Amino acid sequence: MQSQSFFPCIRGLRYHVRVWGNAGRPTLFLLHGWGDVSASFQFLADGLRHEWRVIAPDWRGFGLSERSPAGYWFPDYLADLDALLDLYQPESPVNLIG
Repeated sequence: MQSQSFFPCIRGLRYHVRVWGNAGRPTLFLLHGWGDVSASFQFLADGLRHEWRVIAPDWRGFGLSERSPAGYWFPDYLADLDALLDLYQPESPVNLIG
């Protein structure tokens, strides 16, 4: 199953977020490592999509997400994650794999 792509504005940058599965399922967030992209989760998402709604962003500067003109600092990635979680699952605990 192919993912759906969304391009929300996260802290002033155009982010790319892939979503697999049904909105009625519990949500699982998958976070890629340094130098990787969300598309690398395709085979994992194929196995999980019947039980989970899988959400995987491309971090700033990776994949289809916009590059940061201000550089790359780990606190920015944490703040981006906080904004993404507020957008996709506000007010509730999250299932997160990084």
